[in-house]
Amino acid sequence: MIRFSQRLQDVLASTRWSQKDLAQQAGVSATNVSRWLSCKALPDRSALGKVIEVLPEGLAPSLIAAWVCDALPPNADRLVSIVANSPSAKVMEIPPDEWPAELNQASRRKFIDFARLAMNYEDVMKIVDVLHTAAMRAASAGKKAE
Repeated sequence: MIRFSQRLQDVLASTRWSQKDLAQQAGVSATNVSRWLSCKALPDRSALGKVIEVLPEGLAPSLIAAWVCDALPPNADRLVSIVANSPSAKVMEIPPDEWPAELNQASRRKFIDFARLAMNYEDVMKIVDVLHTAAMRAASAGKKAE
């Protein structure tokens, strides 16, 4: 949660918004904004989407990348490297047989929801590709180990 908190602080500094300003503009609780800034919680996908919708162009990619990094399970950073880039891509639903068997339905849904949100921000599309590639690589490595 440290990265997200730092990026959110950067957003507030560059927009010159207070925590209360951000909360009002995004339609989220000021208490939640305070919890995000103090590393006590991460916003859920819905709240993150609301925040991103009100941000000036260019501030969303690094905030989303930080959220993804902090939301990944422990040790996932050894599998993926997440940085905000400028790719151009389309997100499509992945056929069920292409998902790693170990990835449960809830995780698949989170990935798809994130991908749909990311489609509005070209800089974030690389993250989607990296996560999918890492999942496929991990699944392949697991099959080879069997």
